[in-house]
Amino acid sequence: MISAINFAGTSYTFAEAPKPVKLAGKDDCKNGGWATSTVPVFKNQGQCVSSFASAKAAK
Repeated sequence: MISAINFAGTSYTFAEAPKPVKLAGKDDCKNGGWATSTVPVFKNQGQCVSSFASAKAAK
């Protein structure tokens, strides 16, 4: 992985890629938690809660 590069006398550094965030349950969707999820990405809190409700029903 490249962490820095020098181009035409200017040095550029790169941050480490963020780690994926996967929520553990519907309670993690509350208080804006749904917006922190990256695996999967939710459009709103309702979609987040529904995904856990449907996963539980499928079991």
